[in-house]
Amino acid sequence: MISPLLPPRVYNPGAGERERGMLRSAVGAAILGVLGAMPVNAIECSKWSRLGDAEKTETLYRMIQAKLASGEFGEYTSVRHAAVRQCLEQAVPGIRQDFDGTCSQGLSADMEALDRIFEGYVASCIP
Repeated sequence: MISPLLPPRVYNPGAGERERGMLRSAVGAAILGVLGAMPVNAIECSKWSRLGDAEKTETLYRMIQAKLASGEFGEYTSVRHAAVRQCLEQAVPGIRQDFDGTCSQGLSADMEALDRIFEGYVASCIP
């Protein structure tokens, strides 16, 4: 039976595998588009606030590693790459303090607040 509210072409319970495959591809592309727009290092205050001391430090080191591995620093020599890594690792206590301070503000901290803080530290470490 064809639904009177939907055109016959849209309502097709016997749609072939090709149509279902195209729909899956479109949905997958939409999901990847949303995820691709998120920063690699994305973390939100809700997650940050639940971490213990050791987990916060470990998370920051993972963020540094992910940033350095992102290819964004591809044009830098290994010496400059090492200098950026060293600078960011030395900044971990400050980054952590800034993350904690921002997250203590509760709902006034937006979802990108921690990413902006981290990117500010990255920018300050680039020679």
